[in-house]
Amino acid sequence: MGGGWARPWNMSIPNHCLWPGISCNYGVVTRLDLQENNLVGTIPTSIGLLHNLTSLYVRINNLIGTLPDEIGLLSELYELDVSRNQINGTLPSTLANLKKLTTLELAENLFSGQLPSEIGESCLLLTRINLFQCQMEGTLPSSYGNLKQLYWFWINQNRITGTIPPEWGGLSSINTFVLADNFLNGTIPSALGNLTTVVYFNLASNLLTGGIPASFQYLTNMQTFMIASNRLDGTLPPEMGRLSNLYTMTAHNNLMTGPGFPEAWCNMSSLGGMYWYNNKFTGTLPECIGTMPRLTGITINNNMMMGQIPASIGDIGGTSSVYYLNLQNNNFTGTIPPQIMKLASRGLTNFDLSHNQLTGSIPGEMANATGVNIDLSYNCLFSDPSILTLPAACASTINCRNQCSFIPTATSSRFVSTSTAASAVAATTSAFHSSTMNAANSASTTTSTSALMTSSSGASVALSTATSGAVSTTTTVASASSISSSSSSSSLSYGQISSTSIGTSNSGSTIIITNIYNDSSSIIIALAILVAIFGLVLIVILVLFLARRHKNRQNTHKKEKDVSHETNTVELSASI
Repeated sequence: MGGGWARPWNMSIPNHCLWPGISCNYGVVTRLDLQENNLVGTIPTSIGLLHNLTSLYVRINNLIGTLPDEIGLLSELYELDVSRNQINGTLPSTLANLKKLTTLELAENLFSGQLPSEIGESCLLLTRINLFQCQMEGTLPSSYGNLKQLYWFWINQNRITGTIPPEWGGLSSINTFVLADNFLNGTIPSALGNLTTVVYFNLASNLLTGGIPASFQYLTNMQTFMIASNRLDGTLPPEMGRLSNLYTMTAHNNLMTGPGFPEAWCNMSSLGGMYWYNNKFTGTLPECIGTMPRLTGITINNNMMMGQIPASIGDIGGTSSVYYLNLQNNNFTGTIPPQIMKLASRGLTNFDLSHNQLTGSIPGEMANATGVNIDLSYNCLFSDPSILTLPAACASTINCRNQCSFIPTATSSRFVSTSTAASAVAATTSAFHSSTMNAANSASTTTSTSALMTSSSGASVALSTATSGAVSTTTTVASASSISSSSSSSSLSYGQISSTSIGTSNSGSTIIITNIYNDSSSIIIALAILVAIFGLVLIVILVLFLARRHKNRQNTHKKEKDVSHETNTVELSASI
């Protein structure tokens, strides 16, 4: 198999049993261990002459060519490892002759073709099959369901197509079951719920459809369950809440619907990671989520979850570390529970509630969050300036073109009541009218007019007209750092409020807040007021113009009369 071996055979030594990598039994070769030995070339057909060989290890070399049919002559072989070479071609059907075979390691080669179904019919003692990244094709043979001793099965990152045979539910000893990164389609067979010994279960990155079978509730030994990046469109079975050993579950990048967290799943006392973002989950987060003692993070962003965020979410993980909380791009409503920031003292590094419909004030507890990246953008929130200092709105690095529906109420410290609003509008209208009258009296023409008047209640309103002639209404609000929490100094929201800020809390955490409030009724009212004001302006200008014109005509008539009188006087004097 070529020169340049890392551990070459010394042919001058007559006893081949003393050569590196060779083990013998009474002078008969029983084991070849030539792994990581810089081997090149092909596996010779003469390998079939070693009838007593029990183990063949040639992994991590540079072998090419095919796996010879003669390998099927090694009837005593129980360990075959040719992984991490460049062996190509199809797997020989003669492998089925290795009835004592327990380990078949073929990973990371250049094989083609499909799995020989004969292996599932004859090699019934197999405990380990590794076909990782072998470029295998075709379908999964149903006969492999006969491998009752199979403990470890990896066939990921291949080109396997077709469905998962329900017969594979007969793998009664399986511990590690990995079919990820293939092109498998169809539904997940309910029969796989019989794999009660499985601990690591991975079907991710295929083309599977349907949902998770309810029979999976019986996989009580399962610790890792991966079904991400498929086309699953079913629901999460509440019955799976009895899987008390499940620690990690990935279901992201699917089309799954229904409740995103069934309340019964709170019984999963070992669940540590929730990764089911990019789905179509609905429903709410149950209050009992705070009772889950090992939960280290939640990523359910890009779904359609709704309702209020439970206050108990600050208790997830018990006393253990919690690193991430991502609820971004859902339909969560209500306020941010201040209890959520208890996680900051337990290792929280990323906290994202952006793109929801959250309202109310930002919890002051965020001021004490150290080293946490917080994103609250695209909600309807405001801050207490005594706790969080936020710079001017719409920083250049933030896109302010976001909005959410928000109806002002008298209880919100950012908005004032209807009566206060009316008085503010009246005061502003008066100021605007007075300003316009002064402009008209001085015979000046303006294309852009604005006025700001503060009412006795402290509410402020700014109304402006664009120079292009289009009417726009913009409410001017103080920056977040100057907003008072008292109702007497609230800012009236007419039209659109845009407030985007990147801020830093007193403890140095990064906070992103981007809010736009858009109240259509307020816009209509503001537009009506503007129309009325400009109507008055036009009327005043017209009246002043007519008055001045009338006055000019009177002056002209008087002058003509005076001239006529003087002319008559002159003519009378001349005649005398």
